[in-house]
Amino acid sequence: LWVRGYFVRTAGPGLTKEAIDKYIEEQAEEM
Repeated sequence: LWVRGYFVRTAGPGLTKEAIDKYIEEQAEEM
């Protein structure tokens, strides 16, 4: 949704909200 345009392309119907939240948390920790 906002991770440098990369996440927008990967955010498909296969991702649940839990998976998205986990992904965002992991990205935030690396920043």
